[in-house]
Amino acid sequence: MKYFVQFPKALLLLTAFLLLPIYCTSSSDPQAEVFRITSRSELIGGPRALGEVGDFMLQNDQIRVIVQDKGYSRGFGIYGGSIIDADLVRARGTPGNSATANGYDNFGEMFPSFFLEAMEPNSITVVGDSKADEEDQADAKAACGEPDGTSVALHVRAYGSDFLALTESINEVLLGDDRSLPALQFDTCYRLAPGKRYIEIETTVTNIDISPKTFPGVTSFGDIPTPVGDIMLFGAGNKLFMPHKAGYDQRFALQDLYESGEIELPAFPGLVGDYLAAEGPHVSYGLVRAAAEAPALDFAHKNKTQFADTAPHSLHIPFVYSAFTGIFQALPPSTLPAGESFKFKRYFIVGGGSVSDISDVAFDLIGTRTGLVSGRVVEAQTHQPVEKARVVIITEDGRKITSSLTDATGRFAAQVPAGKYGIAVQYPDRHTPDYTQVEIKEGARHFENIVIAAPAKLSVRVISKTEGPIPAKVTLVGESALAHKGWLPREYLFDLKMGETRRYTDMVPDTDDPATRQYIEKFKYTEPDGTLVTEIRPGKYKLVVSRGMEYGLFETEVEMVPGQHVQIAAEIERLIDTSGYVSADFHLHSQYSLDSGHSLKKRVKSFVGEGLEYAISTDHNFVVDYADTIAHLDLNQWVNSAIGLELTTLDRGHFNGFPLDSAPIPLTESNEDQGGYENTIATRTYGSFEWNTKTPQDVFDTLRGMGKDGEDAIVQVNHPRSPILGYFSQYNVDADNLMVKGETGLLAPNSIERPQYSAANFSWDFDVIEVLNAKDFTYFHTYRIPEGVTIDEDSGCPVTPGEVHRTWTSTCQPDEGEEPDPDCECVAGDPAWPGVIEDWFQVLRTGKKVVGTANSDSHDPHKTEPGMPRTFVASDSDLPVEVKPGELRDQLKAGRALMTNGPYVTLTVAGDNKGGMGDTVQAKDGKVTVEMRLQAVPWVIMDNLVVYYNGQEVNVDVTLPTASEGKALDKTISFDVPVNKDGFLVFELSGARSMFPAIFPSEVPPLEFSDVVGNLGSSFGIDFGGGALKPSMVHQATPFALTNPVWIDADGDGEIAPDMPLPALPESQVATQASADPRATMNATERRAYTRTRNVEKVRQMPAYRQHAFEHVPPWLWPSNHPSDVRRIFMNFTCPH
Repeated sequence: MKYFVQFPKALLLLTAFLLLPIYCTSSSDPQAEVFRITSRSELIGGPRALGEVGDFMLQNDQIRVIVQDKGYSRGFGIYGGSIIDADLVRARGTPGNSATANGYDNFGEMFPSFFLEAMEPNSITVVGDSKADEEDQADAKAACGEPDGTSVALHVRAYGSDFLALTESINEVLLGDDRSLPALQFDTCYRLAPGKRYIEIETTVTNIDISPKTFPGVTSFGDIPTPVGDIMLFGAGNKLFMPHKAGYDQRFALQDLYESGEIELPAFPGLVGDYLAAEGPHVSYGLVRAAAEAPALDFAHKNKTQFADTAPHSLHIPFVYSAFTGIFQALPPSTLPAGESFKFKRYFIVGGGSVSDISDVAFDLIGTRTGLVSGRVVEAQTHQPVEKARVVIITEDGRKITSSLTDATGRFAAQVPAGKYGIAVQYPDRHTPDYTQVEIKEGARHFENIVIAAPAKLSVRVISKTEGPIPAKVTLVGESALAHKGWLPREYLFDLKMGETRRYTDMVPDTDDPATRQYIEKFKYTEPDGTLVTEIRPGKYKLVVSRGMEYGLFETEVEMVPGQHVQIAAEIERLIDTSGYVSADFHLHSQYSLDSGHSLKKRVKSFVGEGLEYAISTDHNFVVDYADTIAHLDLNQWVNSAIGLELTTLDRGHFNGFPLDSAPIPLTESNEDQGGYENTIATRTYGSFEWNTKTPQDVFDTLRGMGKDGEDAIVQVNHPRSPILGYFSQYNVDADNLMVKGETGLLAPNSIERPQYSAANFSWDFDVIEVLNAKDFTYFHTYRIPEGVTIDEDSGCPVTPGEVHRTWTSTCQPDEGEEPDPDCECVAGDPAWPGVIEDWFQVLRTGKKVVGTANSDSHDPHKTEPGMPRTFVASDSDLPVEVKPGELRDQLKAGRALMTNGPYVTLTVAGDNKGGMGDTVQAKDGKVTVEMRLQAVPWVIMDNLVVYYNGQEVNVDVTLPTASEGKALDKTISFDVPVNKDGFLVFELSGARSMFPAIFPSEVPPLEFSDVVGNLGSSFGIDFGGGALKPSMVHQATPFALTNPVWIDADGDGEIAPDMPLPALPESQVATQASADPRATMNATERRAYTRTRNVEKVRQMPAYRQHAFEHVPPWLWPSNHPSDVRRIFMNFTCPH
């Protein structure tokens, strides 16, 4: 039922009648309405739209906002009842027409949280809906009030488990706390008034227990404050801004703050500002809050001695990464009696794309008096207006107060508090002019004409003599000044605070030689016909044209002058013979993944620009088909595609299924909720599914059942050793013997209540393992002790260079001021940093023919190029358009696939018969003969060959050939490999020389959980050791290739005998019972000390690669396994893939 209100008409009608001769309008009065969506034509639409029939719409004459129905979230949150889509109201018949579900929604999700706990909705009710359940309507009116005639409201009632479970260092609670009985009730009211561009959100927290609640609770790490706030997932297509010195750069501002150690309890390190805004194409979003009910309950302002420029309405941002933002706002009262409540209020704002659209409303809401700063930005040489220039308003002390994007006429405008400011203009490909100094007075208007230098213009046309016009990538390489030698790139090469994008360097140590100070100024992909027209920041550059690992480079020097046009004709040629194979990437993302911001058109252009021939779409929990986009761009000659899905769990790993069918899925009505539907995850995501209660086998079976043409889909395990996101990591698979240990101690789930977490429910029933993921060399091979290291500083144990680095249990590390114990013991544990290649070898040794793939996991080509690395799969045709998804599936399952980022290898292994990758060859006279063809373009130099038999290195008498300088390599080598038992052969080729600039380095450490919340461990008196022995998290892109196995039947019996058994899974995994907890007889202080010591020891006992994700994190942010724990979400976004 629709429920709407409008302004009283009587006076307006009378006035209109009296003035009829001079005034007449056909428009209706502004109105607001809230209703349950019954048709998809009522939805918003847009690149991130996830609304569905059965959800709830709040709309007026300005904005439209959808709140998801109950159930599991369709986004990356946990539950429904949250804002999931939002857009402006747009004119009918125009692009982005909201009236036809073709809007510009670019928002992820927003939901309230108590500290770090999400709430599970029990009911969602339109306030004033006569058809609603009477009890629900009574609850809604009690929480939100009676309809007031000027606004509409939607009520969400939810329950959260006792917050004390989340303020413990992990999923432990104080004795006597029963999480199955909710202690707190959450009533959230979403209100919308006519004519407003914001939703008012008010949450009431009620103690429904029979006893008072004390805040903060006593935890094992002290009295941790428990603020309330919101979790916002803006999406990677938005650029986050805060009125702070940080401006657009929250990550490094937070990182610097964490490392400074300036903020201490009872505050948390974080950025504080008046509002938060997300700038984006067509639409922007923001949040501002009202002051708390009492001054002592304003979280940031209560700690104003630690935060500069706070106010009662200040937001506190403790962590930000990509799509995920945590926002603390208010504190609960110190004691909340039974039956009593407290409230916090904030406003969700929708704007037209600029930050100023948000800040104008925010300043009005918080009562800040302002003046108007406006102006026009024009180009120096032509005096033409500059559109989409970013105009940042900066205070005298360096705070970025707001930002505005210029329109098509070059104009900008923003309301700002009275004061003196600098106006800075940032625009890609132009040199930034000096600040324009202005003084803004309250209530006054100021207009400023700003002139910026013109860019240079570049046109490139790329052809191949044999293939004609050809799509490619064009890269401009610059040289940094000698004066910047040794500086961090963000200190001189780009300004993230102003919203500039990152520029990558060659990662070569700077010297006086300019060749060591190279950086990538810009790269872009051409149009399908090989042409590119773009603007460039004036300067001298080396222009490089590339097209992935099969093509040579075109290089030339160019000088780009402001206002001048440089035209280049470039010629590149295919130098590698890949006949009989197509290059594929089985792990790719687009704007339909929350952490990717690139449209399908941009994605497909990047695929062909990197020479990729088969692209499999694998967005997070969203099914996408590239086929129409490929056809629309007329690129079928160059690339084919198949439909896939990355089923993304928060706590059991990420799994790809492909090739899949894609067909409309009908809605299934709910038997319990009239107007609701049961399968909206599947219908809105075109085939994804709810995973929360599924075991791994359930997930694998569901993915297989979605296969194309009724055939089983391939199931691929992605980045299995990622510390948090990896399947092997989550279930604690022993790298030495594949024993599935399951989580114990710190992250141990209750496998009785949630059997999907049990080690007994681990499954080996997958087809493919992603052996090489992106440029993450850290997890390729198991980390070994480097040369020159003989002592593990963390444990005090002796170590041997070249041996696997292990986690040690030791009594050999003396306390401060003590001498080492001569009788100390060192016991070696699991590999500290296990590699996926070694895991794969262990699986192969059991006889399971699991295929290895290499994939880019590319979300953004400016972070990881698609096809870097890639998998070459055998095919009957060399034309991608002729290779059907079924053939690709069958050839991949057969193991006929090469993993590589540059070196190209084909081989034949001969004994009594011959075969290649995936085949079985009978040995002859205790050996097999390998004939290997090695190919590489001139910019890919391989200098090392490793032969593995059953996962162990084999010494072979062979010297790798080299090519003449500047020439492609194409040589064949032959050598024998002795074999004395059944097994498998795998070949690895690598090189030490960087492939820059065709492939840029992994220069920025992955933003792991520890990076998000910073190096805060010392603030809590915790020291995990220096972690001296661990691999680098940054890498140059160097050549690497790995074959799939050739199986060897050494004894000629026609079978391959396993080299090791696959350990049986444990029968059960039972959580420790609370009755056995020694804390039962302890007081609060003793419990804190006991739990503090025990949990720190649990982290220390983890393998180092997992400990790395916790070692610098304050224990209150260590996630539990509880489904309401939002920390699981940002672990999911912030750990490396």
